[in-house]
Amino acid sequence: MISMNNNYQNIKKIRYYLPVIALVAVTTGLISLASCSNNSQEPPVVTADNSTVATTPENANGVNGAPTDTSLMSLKKYNDQYPSDAQLLDQPEIKNRLELLLGKDYDNFRKYWQTETPIKIEDNVLSTTGCEQHNCGANQYVLQIDLMHNNINVYHFGQNIQSYLEKGPINLPPGLAQEFQSISGNM
Repeated sequence: MISMNNNYQNIKKIRYYLPVIALVAVTTGLISLASCSNNSQEPPVVTADNSTVATTPENANGVNGAPTDTSLMSLKKYNDQYPSDAQLLDQPEIKNRLELLLGKDYDNFRKYWQTETPIKIEDNVLSTTGCEQHNCGANQYVLQIDLMHNNINVYHFGQNIQSYLEKGPINLPPGLAQEFQSISGNM
């Protein structure tokens, strides 16, 4: 009789505390959910071609957000070098991401990256171009890497302009924006 009585008392205690436990769990969940919600509206990003792109959770990381990974900062040492001399396109942290970003177009990107410009770095944004020898007007690539925000963009100028944006457009500093405008204006 004693053990039955103890079990009955334990069940009574559980029934008494169950609504309290449920209330605490629901409240904790709602607080967690509310703290994760971010309703702040970021201003749009103005890109090199003066178009605007709204900053969304999908493309904000690496565009206007806090730096997520600065492992690309090591590329700063290649400023004013040619990409082929620096083996930029063969750097594992670049090559793998370019293959993923460009997909089926990666082979043409490498095939036609023949005549190139020196790497320019301004405000932690790297920019360089490569094109088909004697045919830059019809087949030119612009590679831009935001070193601080870990973001890669590739533009292919040919019969039309093809954009490959890893995390959204890179906000170019004035000098690189002017250079990009010059290239895109010649197409």
